[in-house]
Amino acid sequence: MKREQAFSKNWAQLVELPAVTRPKALVWTPERVEHWKQTGEKPSPVMVWTPEQTGAFLDFVRDDWPYALWRSFIFLGPRRGEMWALPWPEAGLSAPWLRISAQIVEVAYRLYGEVPKADSVRPLNLSQESDEVLTQWRAKQNQAREEWSGLEAWVESDRVFTHENGEPLHPDWVSRRFKRLVELSGLPPGPAP
Repeated sequence: MKREQAFSKNWAQLVELPAVTRPKALVWTPERVEHWKQTGEKPSPVMVWTPEQTGAFLDFVRDDWPYALWRSFIFLGPRRGEMWALPWPEAGLSAPWLRISAQIVEVAYRLYGEVPKADSVRPLNLSQESDEVLTQWRAKQNQAREEWSGLEAWVESDRVFTHENGEPLHPDWVSRRFKRLVELSGLPPGPAP
């Protein structure tokens, strides 16, 4: 049977999808924060912190194990799956840049690696401060590698962002951790990684 004859009509063309309006991002102004504290209601599904609120969050998480991850999300703006897939060879700390060339996709809590769309493969230039934070992060991770290797428990993942034992971070763990840190900080809900 010839394919052209078997599928002469594309039935999907008859389906009409309703128009979708993307929610507008709003900034957490003092008035909106007060309203949220009183009612628990967010003014928009997409809320953005002010620079002061962002700074307060970074101060609060300064001693959290993946501090470099939180800071990288805020100042570099990568997608969640791109950060989980980032290997150390794609982080040129001697010439400050990161190259986004892979991503992790989560399906039913299982992780799958894949290449992002061609236009998503890109370098991210690092500021001097971002470079210093990632250099300190690498030293912290190397110290953890030494501590855990004696226990024969270190997981060699070659990923930039890992747990203390080298195991790659799971996107769901990071989202839950971020949400919990925001709650503990007393800040209004922030833009989730």
